[in-house]
Amino acid sequence: MDSILIIVGVGIVVALVVSAAALALALVQVRRQGAVLSQRDQELASLKEEMRALCAGALGLDQRMAAVEQRGRQLKERQEQIELREQGDRPYPQAIRMVQNGAGVDELVSVCGLSRNEADLIVMMHRVDAAS
Repeated sequence: MDSILIIVGVGIVVALVVSAAALALALVQVRRQGAVLSQRDQELASLKEEMRALCAGALGLDQRMAAVEQRGRQLKERQEQIELREQGDRPYPQAIRMVQNGAGVDELVSVCGLSRNEADLIVMMHRVDAAS
């Protein structure tokens, strides 16, 4: 019976040692997982901050793009106005060329759509240029 008690005692000691080792391993694993979890939390916080910065930058970029588009529309309108003004000015260079080629006041009025006074002025200016 003593031998049985010794075997049972040794078995209990072995079981306690194995249990303690298992408990120690479990504790090490929990600490490792806690460290990994802590690291992941820091990475997540960092990613959240980067996402906030990117969103703020995207918002600023969107506002700048809207301003650039508006400026582009304004420039296009301005260019169209300038082109319309230039089209309105075109009869004068054409009339000057016509006078240089010998056209008279009546021809300038009919072809270029100038008033008689405008045509007279262009003819006088051309004759002044020819005289000098």
